[in-house]
Amino acid sequence: TIRSRGLDVKVAFYVLCIFCFWSLMIPIALGSIGRLTFLLSFAATLAVLFAFVATLRRRIGGTMLVRRLVSPGLALSLLFVLMYLVGLIPPVPIAAKTLGVYHRVERVGDAFQLSYEPAWCRPWRSDDRHFVAEPGDAVHVFFAIFAPTRFDDTVFIRWSSHDRTSGWQDSDRIPIRITGGREKGFRGVATKENYTAGEWRVIVETRDGREIARLRFTIAKGEVNPERAFKTEIY
Repeated sequence: TIRSRGLDVKVAFYVLCIFCFWSLMIPIALGSIGRLTFLLSFAATLAVLFAFVATLRRRIGGTMLVRRLVSPGLALSLLFVLMYLVGLIPPVPIAAKTLGVYHRVERVGDAFQLSYEPAWCRPWRSDDRHFVAEPGDAVHVFFAIFAPTRFDDTVFIRWSSHDRTSGWQDSDRIPIRITGGREKGFRGVATKENYTAGEWRVIVETRDGREIARLRFTIAKGEVNPERAFKTEIY
């Protein structure tokens, strides 16, 4: 357990808790997320750490403070900076509650009607991951993103198609402004009418390209089917 570990391990976990606190509170206070909020969280964490150093330096020797408090605290803080730079830290405090692809998305009052073509071989699916496009069909991606109260920022919906020789190729990057405080999350839809058959991917991301959620699906072209039937769910 943590109690049986050395003081330096306990200090590292304490600094982790401080950083998580500031990484939640500062974006909520500023109503946005990005490099600035991360750097402010990092600076606030260091400020708390060095406030402890200033308080304890008269009671504990400088060498002991550096070895048992400053070193593990700085090491963990720098590790967080490295993880942020390589994209391993998620865009706290926002998260995707749902993400799916549909044939139709209609807003009725305060609810969204999500229509998809059910498949008997995949009864657990509640969207069109295997999208069969008839002439005139549009591809709708519906999402719900949780954000705290007072949060007001822009996220981006990135569409990409897969090419066997060159890999994933970006098609569109659509900005969508979100506001927080909704119980079911901020709901929205991104629509694409110009597409080709094949593998597709949609990534919901922040301004600086930090991924919130992703969805992979396939599009196949089909003939007009007058007996096609949809199943509708309410969100």
